[in-house]
Amino acid sequence: DCSADGKITLNSGENKTCTITNSDSQSKITVIKKVINDHGGTATVDDFNITLTDSTLEFDAGVKEGDTTTYTATVFGDVNKEYTLSETVAGTGYDMESLECSLGSNGVFTLPEGEDVTCTIVNNDIQPTLTVKKVVDNGTYGDKQVSDFTLYVSGNKVTNGEVNKFNAGDYTVSEDNLDRYVATFSGDCDLDGDVTLNVGDNKVCTITNRSTHGKIIIKKLVEPRGDKTKFTFTGDLTGTIGNNGTIQKIVIPGDYSVTEQSVKGWN
Repeated sequence: DCSADGKITLNSGENKTCTITNSDSQSKITVIKKVINDHGGTATVDDFNITLTDSTLEFDAGVKEGDTTTYTATVFGDVNKEYTLSETVAGTGYDMESLECSLGSNGVFTLPEGEDVTCTIVNNDIQPTLTVKKVVDNGTYGDKQVSDFTLYVSGNKVTNGEVNKFNAGDYTVSEDNLDRYVATFSGDCDLDGDVTLNVGDNKVCTITNRSTHGKIIIKKLVEPRGDKTKFTFTGDLTGTIGNNGTIQKIVIPGDYSVTEQSVKGWN
């Protein structure tokens, strides 16, 4: 019997009734966080900066199923108020695969009276990559090409310059080295070729192979210079040469010996 503003007129002998109805001024907001660790990641909900307008989110311990752990937080919000749900993923090594709410878009919604809102954020760890690059320094006497060396990451054969995906963990870069070449590691590998990959990493290791080849040259000079006599050499270098002739051999560092065979009439 009351008007909308609560006013009523009572006449003599009347019995009237006014009813006041109070509606809840708050509705529930539920935030569900799913963290997928299928590439070696170890992050939990605490590793992400998740914010909701004028709210403090306290997530539970989470429920793990396979590679996915699901966390839940619930707060009460003011009806007819606009809320924004967001998180920071930069630098975490994770992608935000989705952020969806039962109302609104892109995590922005207005909380209606008498209706709850549920939002879900899904994050997936980013599989790290490792690229192995090969450099060959042949110096003066080496003759090998990049393709002559077989490259590995922890025993798995890889191709020079190719981006390889691995799960997070510790790895060792190596190769089938060739005689007369010395290998050094640089880039993201340490001096032994070891490298640690975290989710989201894109690392590069370079192996440089330097030729250690040298050359031994035997040059023969005789007096008188025009003499045609030939002289024979044996040992690590062999051959027969005359005046101004040479015997050459490309070698690696080490000890070598050469002997000249005696020729009658010469000293």
